[in-house]
Amino acid sequence: GLVQRITDGLGSNKYKPVDYDRLKAMVSEKRFGSIKTSMKVAKIEQKSQQHKENSILKQHQLVWQKEFLRLQHLRKKADADVENHMRNNRDSDICNQIYKDFDYCDAGLSADFDAFKKATADPVWNLSHDECGNWDPEDHFQFVAIHDQYPRELPNRRALLFDRLKRHLPRRSRSSLCNHEDWWMDYKYYYERLKGIYVDWARDRRELLSKVQMVFSEAAVAQELEDVRREYYHRQKLLCEVLYEKVRQWREQKMEALQLELQLNEERRQIAQEREAQEKEAEQKKRSKEKQQIEDFKQGLNRKRLEREEAAEQRLKELKKLMAEQAVHDKERILFREKQLTEKLEERKRKEEEKEKESEELEARLEALREQVRVIAESDPSRTQQPTKAWDAHVHPEDDEETALMEPLFKMHTYTSKQITSDHRVKLESRLREAGLHNTDYARRVIRGATPPTMPRRDQFHTFKFKDQ
Repeated sequence: GLVQRITDGLGSNKYKPVDYDRLKAMVSEKRFGSIKTSMKVAKIEQKSQQHKENSILKQHQLVWQKEFLRLQHLRKKADADVENHMRNNRDSDICNQIYKDFDYCDAGLSADFDAFKKATADPVWNLSHDECGNWDPEDHFQFVAIHDQYPRELPNRRALLFDRLKRHLPRRSRSSLCNHEDWWMDYKYYYERLKGIYVDWARDRRELLSKVQMVFSEAAVAQELEDVRREYYHRQKLLCEVLYEKVRQWREQKMEALQLELQLNEERRQIAQEREAQEKEAEQKKRSKEKQQIEDFKQGLNRKRLEREEAAEQRLKELKKLMAEQAVHDKERILFREKQLTEKLEERKRKEEEKEKESEELEARLEALREQVRVIAESDPSRTQQPTKAWDAHVHPEDDEETALMEPLFKMHTYTSKQITSDHRVKLESRLREAGLHNTDYARRVIRGATPPTMPRRDQFHTFKFKDQ
């Protein structure tokens, strides 16, 4: 092949000459197309990145709005708590001076303790416990503010959180952020526990203060009761002393009176012997007088008893008379009530008889209606197999000549007198005519509202409106 090419020269039919200008133009065109395509791809990637950034910023915006509302609510709640606390302390007057002394003492002790702690313990504490986790306070503040804005129930929380942290803290690596997050969670748990301990201590302190107040109040009440008891005992003692002095004086007076009485009795005994005869005579007169008074008193009692008996008999007669009159009146009332009851029973019986009569008449009318619609044809099962009269007339027309002669000359399609008189509208019109009301508007409305016995077919309805003449 190589020898053949040498002998044939470059003008071989297998290899054609190359047009480098055209190839350069094609390469330039392809390069321009690739550059244009790469620019489109870059533009699409830029738009995609911008869209992603916008979606992330929208999610951050929702978190920011929620955090703003939460902080605003907490701020309002804190302001309300402060106002309530100030109002309660302003209105409370229980042990006000003692509480003020406690506050002053507590404030002084707190100031001394803070100064001592700042001079001695704070340097050592700052060396062993860093409040910012070896971070700059500004970076730590931004980390805490951003971390609290993303609750745990938020979807895709961790990715959004670290994306936000990387935006605000670009100098910090992801491992540094993770480590600081772990430190912050431990620190937060520690201070939450410490806060819970402080809250429990404050609650126990309030309970202790309430118990102390209760004990003080009970002690004050007990002291007041003891003072009242002592005062009552002192008054009773003074009263007993006064009564004892009065009894002693009464005893002395009684002894003196007894001595005087003995002397007087001796004198009276002597005088009594002298007056004994006079007294016997006076006693006899007195007894006779008392006897006469007793007799008069007994007579007065008998007279009053007789008067009471007469008054009772008179009252008994009056009561008997009133009872007799009342008995007559009661008897009349009983007869009147019996008469009313008899009339009611008769009226009820009459209504029941009328009702029975109406039911019998209704049953008779119903029986008449049943008689009209009752089947009177005899049972003939073979009739279905026999020819009808129409068929016989069609097959044997010569048999109907005699019947045709008996028929009327013209056929009339109308109602019979029985059908007309059985219509309740005709009966209604005759009743109104008998009452003289057939020319009134009332009769027209009643007749117009009456319905026929059988409703007409649909093809017999009309739309013509009849007018009253």
